[in-house]
Amino acid sequence: MKSSTSGGRRYLEGPAIEALLLRWVNLPDAPDLESRAELLVKHYPEIFDELRPLAGEDAEGVLKSVVGVRNHLQAVWDAPTDRDREWYCFRLRQLYAQHLTASKNQTLIEALKSLREVNLERIQDKAAFYALEQGVGRAAETFWRQVRFWGIHVEAPPQPTHFDRLIHTLQRLGRRTRHCENPNCPRPYFFASRSSQRFCSNACAVPAQREAKRRWWDSNRTEQLRKRREGRRSQQSKKRRKS
Repeated sequence: MKSSTSGGRRYLEGPAIEALLLRWVNLPDAPDLESRAELLVKHYPEIFDELRPLAGEDAEGVLKSVVGVRNHLQAVWDAPTDRDREWYCFRLRQLYAQHLTASKNQTLIEALKSLREVNLERIQDKAAFYALEQGVGRAAETFWRQVRFWGIHVEAPPQPTHFDRLIHTLQRLGRRTRHCENPNCPRPYFFASRSSQRFCSNACAVPAQREAKRRWWDSNRTEQLRKRREGRRSQQSKKRRKS
């Protein structure tokens, strides 16, 4: 797996980044989603060790985080314009940076953790629950106060992370993103090697080529049969002249 070193940290680069993006964006829906997501997390610890604190330590939280990013990546690939594609990339980077900031707010983390542990169907002390809910609100307010008044304070870009570098690279690769036109393709999202590429592989292109040939033949059948008859007659005439 190719990687580079910056500031003492090793980062994925080049083909390794493309491979990760393709595995992530092509994650299937159920029933294979959970097992494939677990393999993705296992194979790229440098990425998911960063994401884990944001998603929570429970497996369900990590899975939701993985799926949320996958959905945004698919929106990048399916974006109809450069502007739309760049917006989805920006949102991924922005959401990650915001969650990273929130993950450092220990008061908010503890309040949310306590709130997740409350079973609303069994709780007896409603007043205690409402107090806990208000505590979450106060902790969250501190965070949102920092981000809502944009434009007044110019905030420097966050420090580089594996995830941010991943999406920044995707922005640069944006015009190569393609959705394979074979409706039965099991991994339809790919990076094109040429601007006119419509299919991810020759195997996916074959059915479309056959269908195009069939439509052409249906449209030109009469004319082609006429040319074949004329060709046979010409051949027969030549043979008679030679004999």
